[in-house]
Amino acid sequence: MQKGSRLSLIAFVTGMLNCISTLWAKEHTVPLWDGSIATAIVNEDGGDGSSLSRAIRITTPAELAYLAQQVNNYDTHLRLKNNMLHRKAGEGFSSTWFRLMNDIDLNGHPWMPIATGPATDVAPSFRGTFDGGGNRVAGLFIPQATGLAGLFGFIGRDGCVQNLHVTVPQTINSTASYIGSVTGWNDGIIRHCVASGAGLVKGGSAGGIAGMNSNRILNCYATLDVTGENSGGITAFNSADTLACCYATGSVAAHVEAGGIAAYNGINGVIKHCIALNMKGITTSGGIRQHAGRITDDNDGILTANFASPAIPGKWQRQGAASYDGSDFAVKAFHTTSGPAGPFDGWSTTAWHFDPQNIHLPALRTTEGMVIDDQPVLIRTDYTD
Repeated sequence: MQKGSRLSLIAFVTGMLNCISTLWAKEHTVPLWDGSIATAIVNEDGGDGSSLSRAIRITTPAELAYLAQQVNNYDTHLRLKNNMLHRKAGEGFSSTWFRLMNDIDLNGHPWMPIATGPATDVAPSFRGTFDGGGNRVAGLFIPQATGLAGLFGFIGRDGCVQNLHVTVPQTINSTASYIGSVTGWNDGIIRHCVASGAGLVKGGSAGGIAGMNSNRILNCYATLDVTGENSGGITAFNSADTLACCYATGSVAAHVEAGGIAAYNGINGVIKHCIALNMKGITTSGGIRQHAGRITDDNDGILTANFASPAIPGKWQRQGAASYDGSDFAVKAFHTTSGPAGPFDGWSTTAWHFDPQNIHLPALRTTEGMVIDDQPVLIRTDYTD
């Protein structure tokens, strides 16, 4: 081949590679929020929200902010740009499905939670189903909320948030109310959700996932640090119903009650198959009890099959699988597979991905079986005597 031909071929191949690289980068660029609110949801190839297969598709932070605006204004209409004006939904978009189609980044702009307000009956609620599709909402920042706060403020009795990863790089704060990364108050269902980041959840009642749970939190984990008057690695208060198959690894600090999983488990509350791995500590600085709990600080409900790392700093005198501090697992027997020989007994392999090399903690699957994007980096050697 002549020199000129070789150079032409090299130039052609280089151009093609650059073109492919540009198209790949464009396709995989995470949309960054500029703080604006969309006037409609594009909903490309989406439906009318009547089912998961016909879910309204959200692809940008501005569209998510538009949904928040409509819910907070008690507006049950949505403008969709794919020639489909969304039917008038019930209160809080009950029976309406939304799906996040890709990662989005809130980019550190102050976020107004979806369905925020005071912790009273007059607060707006989200009563639809929000399916994260295994995608991430990054960059959540709430500088100072005055009501229920998180990505969502209040998830109502008919509401569901699932298959979502929320990251908190800074402090999210609601000192006067309930706050969590996913929601301030959950009265619906939260399942298959992850909360992570270098930030801090801070509030009157603060939890890694939810400030208050009065329904169900299932198959979730949180690695965030939490602080408040009452604090829990997953939720501050599990006032009713079930918190199951969850683990928390962040530090928990409170003035009154602090629990590795929940600060308080109420009279109708059930905490089962949960694992406290809060290696940076679970502490209280005041209050009437002057102690904390590896699973929960205070309990009036049911505790079943809960475990905690023996390496969590402190003296834990209320141990047992059905007690406040959970049962110590033998460090040498701590393995990250599902089965009766370890603390993950009873955990579903359809909900969790267990590391075959027995190094990482379990990673969460979506309800459709896809592994949510990043497996926890915490390794077995972090949990030694």
